[in-house]
Amino acid sequence: MVMKKVHIPVALALAMASNTAVNGSVVLTSGDWTVDIDDSSKAMMMSRAGVEIFKNVSASSTFQIGGGEEITLSTGDVTPEIEVSDVTDIFGTGQQLALTYAKNGARMVQTLRFYTGLPYFIAQINVSADNGDIVRSNRMLPFYIGETIAPMGGTNNRILWVPFDNDGHVAYKNTTIGANSTHTSESHEVGCVHNVDSRFGLVAGSVDHDTWKNGVIISGKYTNRIERFECLSGMSNYYTRDVLPHGKVKGQTVSSARFMVGAFDDWREGLDAFAEANTVVAPPAEWPDGNPVGWSSWGSQQDKVSYDGVMESARFMKDELFNLGFHDSQERITISLDSFGEDNIAAGRLATMAAKAFGNGTTYSYGGKTYEGMNMVLGLYGGQFCIWEWYFGGKVKGTGLNGEPSYTFDEMALKVNGEPYRLGSNGAYASDPTHPAMRAYIRQTMKDYAARGAKYLKIDFMNCGIVQGDSYYDPEVTTAVQAYNYGMKIIKEEADKYGMYLVLAMSPAFPYQYTHGRRTCCDRFSEIGESEYVMNATSYGFWMDKLYPVCDPDQMVLCKNDANMRETEGENRARATTGMTTGAFIFGDNFSDKVLKDGVVCGYPEEAMRRAKFIMGNPDINAYVRENTGSFRPVEGKGEYKVPNTSETIFVRHTPQYSYVAVFNFSSYQGYTGDVTFERLGLNPEHAGDIKELWFGSEIKHNGNELHYDVPVKDARVYRITNLQYSGVDAVESDGRGISPEESLDIFLGADGGCNIKSPKRIRAAKVYGVDGCLLGAVAGEDNNEVSMPVAGNPALAVVHVAFTDGDTAVRKVARSLR
Repeated sequence: MVMKKVHIPVALALAMASNTAVNGSVVLTSGDWTVDIDDSSKAMMMSRAGVEIFKNVSASSTFQIGGGEEITLSTGDVTPEIEVSDVTDIFGTGQQLALTYAKNGARMVQTLRFYTGLPYFIAQINVSADNGDIVRSNRMLPFYIGETIAPMGGTNNRILWVPFDNDGHVAYKNTTIGANSTHTSESHEVGCVHNVDSRFGLVAGSVDHDTWKNGVIISGKYTNRIERFECLSGMSNYYTRDVLPHGKVKGQTVSSARFMVGAFDDWREGLDAFAEANTVVAPPAEWPDGNPVGWSSWGSQQDKVSYDGVMESARFMKDELFNLGFHDSQERITISLDSFGEDNIAAGRLATMAAKAFGNGTTYSYGGKTYEGMNMVLGLYGGQFCIWEWYFGGKVKGTGLNGEPSYTFDEMALKVNGEPYRLGSNGAYASDPTHPAMRAYIRQTMKDYAARGAKYLKIDFMNCGIVQGDSYYDPEVTTAVQAYNYGMKIIKEEADKYGMYLVLAMSPAFPYQYTHGRRTCCDRFSEIGESEYVMNATSYGFWMDKLYPVCDPDQMVLCKNDANMRETEGENRARATTGMTTGAFIFGDNFSDKVLKDGVVCGYPEEAMRRAKFIMGNPDINAYVRENTGSFRPVEGKGEYKVPNTSETIFVRHTPQYSYVAVFNFSSYQGYTGDVTFERLGLNPEHAGDIKELWFGSEIKHNGNELHYDVPVKDARVYRITNLQYSGVDAVESDGRGISPEESLDIFLGADGGCNIKSPKRIRAAKVYGVDGCLLGAVAGEDNNEVSMPVAGNPALAVVHVAFTDGDTAVRKVARSLR
């Protein structure tokens, strides 16, 4: 990081400012943001585009120096020293405002960093002792307001609550700000308040996930007033699975997490910007092969999974569904042997036999016949951080080898208040990921998975590794998040060694960079209410597709066990659409009559196979899943948390060639009919061409301005709108440059967050979009042959639009250069 420091007394700041604020002095202007510090009270106010957004911006920290008593230092306690600096770091180039507060031998520094071309700023505090002694803190607030603000406008406002993990059937909450009572949301890692009609929103969230559990606390009242807006490092509550206070972070200087804070014309873009900001700090795991498509044994076969049941189900999908497009971009189907399938039948015989049958270019015998290998991916199941109560006293696999110590599972268990800690009532105990037994256990289990031929691994109960304990084996680790990162690094190293795809099941949302996929929700199967629960996560967690290459809606089931086939075909369409709009496309019905439960065939294989041919075998739906990754966005954001699991009903996703609109009807009693304008969908009406409904293949007429939808009870429709501006050009060069031979257009998307464009033709303007359609950067060409611009979020892949002075245009998809 490079800084140019300028010390500015508040009284002199006005002379350096480009404009003047009422009753105070402007100390910094950057883009749309203006920061004003009052001369007398030293209160800080922040405006965006001339509109007051945050009043009396403050910071606070509670800490110890050495072994002394706890001290709380807040910005109101002392007059700050103000410093404005030029700054260059991983987010780009800009200006930093630093306010230093010194009292009782301690110094707290609050920094606000503003970057050229980015719509947000970064807030952080750090604390140190004047004598250089060790500081310990478990509560730091780098940014909060000390006075009620009213930037929202209108009365149709919502506050979003984001869960810490996906366990316990927890759901996102999008709650209306009432007229009288105060509503407070203690959201995890990111918070948002937004207006449904205008889409204006305030978004804040942490971009560091190596040390702290973080939260954003927002309170609203009188329909549009914000009484509390706090960024907190040190969150500990029921939802974080903790009973202890947050662990104390120690060092000569202790820093909070960095928080992205912004005001956005569209709250959805704000959440996407938050996710992109995270990827600047920690890039997501790379996964070039797109969405997994396939089958999970947990959908129906569950603890009755058998080799015959797996093979017959696999053969059905290969013979009946593959040619209808039911496969991934590499023409593979994933077969995931879930719990009870990873190690049953002579400790792995099932997996080993299946892997041989699935292998491409191999042959295998089944039912007296010889078959060619099916080119399928074997998936297995694990949960390295979870210790089941019946494991206690047993030896930890992988320990006691090559002269190393031998350990039992109870020795590896995390202690909370001196005792092993159980999460919930299901017998799952927390572990200490820093214990040497954990490293040995992970290495041995991953080696076993690889020996059985697994290339897909679902890892479950991972929140057992992110619980605050009394202490950890590694004395340098003092927080649950530090411990979780410690263990996840080992898991990723081992998975990378064997070339495995990793998907998290029950798990925290952050940190995210260790796996390729994550289940968006917990244990859902077939019925319409379960589909609504799945779409609750996509409604308000759509932005997680920036963090995980694949978001996973859990296994989809057509006929749930013991439901007597009561699901309608509309419910089947809705459940399959949850997969299309989320990411992974994994089904779970039993397609074999040889799987028995208490002497009766498990599930309803005959009916499931009948339904699968038109649900899992829809070529248009399959083509979308195969050719695209990422989640659909909600169109409105107006769902209210009146009952658990409330979801949005209309979702949209733009690709260069099409706009896809998914409409759900979660009601069991009333049809869902209406109109939504192309403009509201984010589509220029002049570019809206033919519309095809993909489930039934019907052509839909439109009036040039809006889409009419009509969805029966417990059903879904997917409308594909042709983009008339699509040029058919969609090329990516592996070196990060998109090259057009006829124009010699040279586009370079740098790892430093900038885009450079060169052309023999003069450039009028250029824009850079994320693959989801969000604008990340723009520049006027001013009749030059070369332009450069900063690009928000440092995306790995972007779509670049270039307009030339002669009226021509070019669109290129460009990958970020690794040079």
